[in-house]
Amino acid sequence: MLGVGAALTVAAWTDQEHATGTFQAGVFGIEGNPNGTGWGEHPSDELAASLKFSAGAMHPGSLQYAYLDVRRTASSTMAGTVSLTSSAGSGALAPYLKYRVAVVEEGVACDASTVSGDYLGANGVPVAGAAGVLATDTPVRYCFEVRLDLGTPNDMQGATGSISWGITGESTA
Repeated sequence: MLGVGAALTVAAWTDQEHATGTFQAGVFGIEGNPNGTGWGEHPSDELAASLKFSAGAMHPGSLQYAYLDVRRTASSTMAGTVSLTSSAGSGALAPYLKYRVAVVEEGVACDASTVSGDYLGANGVPVAGAAGVLATDTPVRYCFEVRLDLGTPNDMQGATGSISWGITGESTA
């Protein structure tokens, strides 16, 4: 006879299930091709792509053109965007160099017919509207127009200057 408070023990079966997930980060990188000279990565001012302007004998008001194609690297696993994010000038002539930039389709000429808008100085200011989408392997083409300012003083004859541009790529989900 069992007394009050006695308990019966019942045997039960148990089982467990476990799961694990493995994850890998995507890869996103960009590379440039200045004026069709070949693709490469140019991650800093010290390793910048050299645009091929014919700018050896500029005079006030003269215009020079060059382009830079930007695409995803072969190892990229995701789409992205690129934008022209800064510019900086150096040398005595730099304050008199003004530029405009346009994003144009590959195969479109980089000349006066493709660039419009206000001229900017090489002062580090972001360039509104100079952005492109890298959803495929089709590059984004930046067409640069550089002008020697009409007000460049006479004592700048023979002087040199340069403009460096920064282009930032950002992956998209």
